[in-house]
Amino acid sequence: MDTLITSQEKMTDGQIAKVKELLEAALRRSGLDENGVQRVIEKGGNFQKRIIPVLQELGKLPYADEEVKSTYGYPKDWQLKSVSEQLAALQQVEYFKLLNATYVDKIAKNFSELPEGAEGLAIIPKPSKVASSYNGAVVLMTELMAKQRKDWYNYRRGCLGSDHLRLTDKTEQALAKLEKETPGDFLVIPVQTGLRHCGRSVRQARGMFSSNEWGLGPYEVGIILLVHPERLQKYKHLGIDCTGCEYSSAADGQFDDCLYFNWGGGRLGFSDGWGSGSGQDCGSASGFLR
Repeated sequence: MDTLITSQEKMTDGQIAKVKELLEAALRRSGLDENGVQRVIEKGGNFQKRIIPVLQELGKLPYADEEVKSTYGYPKDWQLKSVSEQLAALQQVEYFKLLNATYVDKIAKNFSELPEGAEGLAIIPKPSKVASSYNGAVVLMTELMAKQRKDWYNYRRGCLGSDHLRLTDKTEQALAKLEKETPGDFLVIPVQTGLRHCGRSVRQARGMFSSNEWGLGPYEVGIILLVHPERLQKYKHLGIDCTGCEYSSAADGQFDDCLYFNWGGGRLGFSDGWGSGSGQDCGSASGFLR
């Protein structure tokens, strides 16, 4: 299993400088005069004792108990295919073959190194180029999956409209930024497909994201699986939580669930589960902005 982000990682110099800036601002707004500030300085030990619990409480990881150990993982020696291999596979799909792929290779070459946590680059047709809405792109993905895989089963068929499915704010903003800034019809996204957040609940994984990390939605994950069917086709292959989405199974305005891909009963299932549930058989997939 790869290195996980934990609360034990060291603070960066930039983060420390930002906290100092916040403390300085609080001090200036406190109303203390010169003598009052001097008394705080003289009680330095007591000041630290009081401020440390405040910092710890503010920085506490939400849902820290929603994590289990896992023995699930990726298929042996599995890795994301090369950019050219992914593009070749996508261009054989009827809906994607006429899309403009002129810039893919150039964009990929700009990644001299991957962002920390990424496993490789994923080539994703822009959702806006394949459907009139993100929800429509997800439906198209499920139809393509049904054509490609005999072991495919969509448990949420007919329940993928905007009353059931929406993106998280962070994912929606990331995709909008990428669509706007990326020339052509394909996105080139540094990704990881679940191992980084293996065994964590969806909402805990979101709390663990680094500043440039965002949850992949069901469309992006589905496209990755279309190009990499071997990634998830056996028991013990780690399932994938689509952490970039929020799901309401009852379409009642309560978007507490999340869609996921998982193997069970001899087939690849696409279904929904609680955002608070942690299980050893799934991990949250994510993308990274530069």
